[in-house]
Amino acid sequence: MYQSSISFVGFGTMQSSVNGTQRSRDICEYFRELGIDPTDFLMPEVDMDIARGIFKCFQSNMGNFTDLTVNVGNTKFKCHKFVLGSCSGYFEVFARDKSESSCTVYGILPETFALILDAIYKGTNVLNEGNMLQIWHAADRLGINLLLMVCEKFVKSKITVLNYRDVLTMAKILASSTVMAKIKEVLVKSYFELVCLDDFMKVSQKELMEILRSNQLNVCPDFRVYSVLKWASADYNSAHFTVRIIGSSNEKNFNDAATVWVRRLCLHQLLAIIPLQNISTDCLSQLMNNKYILEDKNAMGIVNGIASRRLDVYAYERNNSQDPGSPGPV
Repeated sequence: MYQSSISFVGFGTMQSSVNGTQRSRDICEYFRELGIDPTDFLMPEVDMDIARGIFKCFQSNMGNFTDLTVNVGNTKFKCHKFVLGSCSGYFEVFARDKSESSCTVYGILPETFALILDAIYKGTNVLNEGNMLQIWHAADRLGINLLLMVCEKFVKSKITVLNYRDVLTMAKILASSTVMAKIKEVLVKSYFELVCLDDFMKVSQKELMEILRSNQLNVCPDFRVYSVLKWASADYNSAHFTVRIIGSSNEKNFNDAATVWVRRLCLHQLLAIIPLQNISTDCLSQLMNNKYILEDKNAMGIVNGIASRRLDVYAYERNNSQDPGSPGPV
């Protein structure tokens, strides 16, 4: 995750205050912005020896020279203001206040905070699929911007149709547009697999519409129809999820028993997105006889329109075979 612990905690980064604190800036880039070539005065061997000596002291005994006790749940962590403040917006406040010797962090588990300290002090690669969401959330809460970026990159590489819902929930909490965009990309790419899962019934109308609208969706129109009818049927043992009617003047959330009814109200909106002119004759026949379609006049109108055009084409082709000079269907 990190090339070295030095680059993470601040020896390879520079804090600056120009219209507010700008964290996690590469020190070489910082000097270049000032018109200074870092190689003119930096002595890499000496710098590295000093840095190694400092961090060897920190890592050998966490109790040495500590000046901040961080309380996380029932666990106390002995830390250094300088180290934490150099990479965390949250701890920077305590680093600046010499009178503060302790603080309490809420909303983070002690084991998660211990992993973050390993990352900060040792440059340890602490991320895995089991803890990535907890560490991502903690990095955001503590304002550790570099770790936050690393977490987002790692999370994006691990998104699948099996875990996307948990990732999406966290992405919404942290307002991560890049992760949400990646989730959509994965769902579009793996749509066939998604539809075959029970969790497909938990997909919201908005999510489904975005997938169906994607130009990258690589499934045939017949399968898109099948997926929409499956979603609208809500034949799912546990209907504990929410659907929102998109475009309603007074949007409301509906749960449980109302879910099936709400989904069927959305049916015509979903069918309108699918290129129904390209579906097979068998698929069109199934649509015309589907009970959910027959109960929805808007959906039935869409299907009848496709059937009518197809009949017009059929009639034209039949007549044209007898009279080659006849005009095409309007």
